[in-house]
Amino acid sequence: MPDSPAPYDWRYDPDYKGPFHPFTQSLGVEVLRQRKEGREVFSDRDHQHLLALYDGGVAFADEMVGALLDRLDRLGIADNTLVIVTADHGEELFDHGVFEHDWMFNTNLLVPLVMRLPGGACAGTRVDCPVELIDLPSTILAVTGHGSLATPEDPGASAVAGRSLLPDCHGTHPSEDQRWVFSENNRYIAMQDGRSKIIVNRVETDLPPRVFDLRADPHEMAPLHDDALTRDLLARLAAWNQTQPSLERSQHYDDDPEMQRRLTQTGYLGPNENEEESLPPVAPHASPPAPPPAPGAGGAAGGCGS
Repeated sequence: MPDSPAPYDWRYDPDYKGPFHPFTQSLGVEVLRQRKEGREVFSDRDHQHLLALYDGGVAFADEMVGALLDRLDRLGIADNTLVIVTADHGEELFDHGVFEHDWMFNTNLLVPLVMRLPGGACAGTRVDCPVELIDLPSTILAVTGHGSLATPEDPGASAVAGRSLLPDCHGTHPSEDQRWVFSENNRYIAMQDGRSKIIVNRVETDLPPRVFDLRADPHEMAPLHDDALTRDLLARLAAWNQTQPSLERSQHYDDDPEMQRRLTQTGYLGPNENEEESLPPVAPHASPPAPPPAPGAGGAAGGCGS
């Protein structure tokens, strides 16, 4: 979570006097370590400040997007330009007792996806079904008139290349099978359709999957114990996995100290790796915020227009 510049860093909590400013990745790791040891130095007041820092970052990004759109208008090219605003991931700010973006909760997976199509097409439209960031290349090709990444000669390409989101913007709803979206990293894989969600730990395979009813439990605080639903979701997930390209070679850096240092510094290696499964599923802080919009994996419910 990068720090926003002044004045956004203090905008939403100027009276904070605690030690967590700015809040760095290393501080997050330290908080998790102390919690595991039964110590707690990160108070509710500190957590409030962390949320305020995040809000400041959102405000800074919002203003920068606005400046970009204004520049396109001043240059006279806005009507001939496709603008897409999105993010690679969200942030887990101890909502489930963990930090940053290594997890499969929707605090990480639900990201903004806003498109301003050329000529203001579909302006003001909101798409509520879940979508994926992998859909963006096909969408860009469709908007620019260059076809699709999937071809009849390569029937498996659509599973890898995603789908164009233009039909969604024009009110054509995807089929039930197309509403399932998928997310994965080196430890987890998740699947959801806006109603049901499953998270599977692919490293510690003896751990049971976590299944959530996103309509009744949008903050993913209470995993379901529904054997029939779990079997159905696992079967669907396995079928999807068969459509994916095989991983024939994986790069390792066990013998590269400098790369190990850089990966640890950026949060890709370190104490976060084995924390999540031992933590309770209920957030350690105050009551959760208002329910989020319809979930997506890597791409949230999208908006089209200005």
